[in-house]
Amino acid sequence: MGTAANWTPEQQKEHRKLWVQALRSGEYEQGRKRLHLDSRYCCLGVACVLAGKDEYDMGARLNLSNLYDVMEFYGLRDHNGAYGEPNDMSDSYRVCLAQKNDSGTPFAAIADIIESEPPGLFIS
Repeated sequence: MGTAANWTPEQQKEHRKLWVQALRSGEYEQGRKRLHLDSRYCCLGVACVLAGKDEYDMGARLNLSNLYDVMEFYGLRDHNGAYGEPNDMSDSYRVCLAQKNDSGTPFAAIADIIESEPPGLFIS
């Protein structure tokens, strides 16, 4: 595995493909509100596992805050996986992968979102 400073946009796209495949694989049981808890994962927790993080690294985290290496592994712009056009009231994005996960959107549907590369989700 490379370091955050040397992931090319092409490598980040390959990492995203692996993330999408993992979400569709059925190998990970979906959980809510934490990256990883009791053998269940948020969609961002699955991303952490594929990026080489373990349960200790993920701890009781709600999102990728302070896990910038994971964000850079995939080219994610935001620690919650925010995407869409900023709304008129602030610079925040309308929806995020963490919100979709925690509201019960199945991993397969989240994989579809990631694969579609909506505006704002990825840096490159």
